[in-house]
Amino acid sequence: MVDQTVLAHLHVSAVLQNLEDILDFDEKSKEIARGWNHTMQFSCPGGIGAHIEFSDSKARHFRGVTSLPTVALWFPTATQLNRLFLGEKFSLAIPWMGVWNLNLLKGFTELSKRMESYLKPSAEDLKNKEFFNFHVKCLLNTVVYGLKAVGENDPKVKHVIEKTRNGIAEFRIKNGPAAHIVIKNGHLFPFKGPATDPDAVMELKDYKTAFGLFTGDMDAFALMGKTDLRIEGFIPIIDNLNAALDRLAVYLD
Repeated sequence: MVDQTVLAHLHVSAVLQNLEDILDFDEKSKEIARGWNHTMQFSCPGGIGAHIEFSDSKARHFRGVTSLPTVALWFPTATQLNRLFLGEKFSLAIPWMGVWNLNLLKGFTELSKRMESYLKPSAEDLKNKEFFNFHVKCLLNTVVYGLKAVGENDPKVKHVIEKTRNGIAEFRIKNGPAAHIVIKNGHLFPFKGPATDPDAVMELKDYKTAFGLFTGDMDAFALMGKTDLRIEGFIPIIDNLNAALDRLAVYLD
């Protein structure tokens, strides 16, 4: 069963951060955000929130709320916030700041559609190698950032993460992108890019293998048996994070 609070954490932290890379990659998205110097914020009760800073057709994602956003959308419940990200109707957002900035709201709606096209692509889009590789990069970052949302908030795995020793785990595609997560006192801190000195590493053979693992089409144990997936370092860190990965699959399905 999906916990709406966990799903809301996942949306504002793991999904929304993809706008950083999409604005670097996609020309149409750059055009939509051209000239923007704005901050958009999303929040709901329970300490759930994040904001995006737009500047010069680029975006930076931050967890938590900020004091003076251009537009701040507040949702009475986690369920209503989730409806926005899932594209469902009747999502009641209360724009408590910046309600007059209709052009920004309209532009962000267009940008959200561009993001969805990369996160939920068509089979035809995936035939393009450059598109496919970028999609897999987005999946990698979504998974690593999603570990924080699930590992710190889902009651089925929170206790596992709390008992995990401090350290750094890196997830990477061989000759491709990487992301890493810092475990400190039961909390998870995700970052894009490789770690300087990771305690444990999970390396996937190629983009196709990563796509299969992240979409659930391939099994991690089978991949290890074929040496398409390699784990090294302090293995218990990866084992504990895998518990969160299994739960994450329920939310991303």
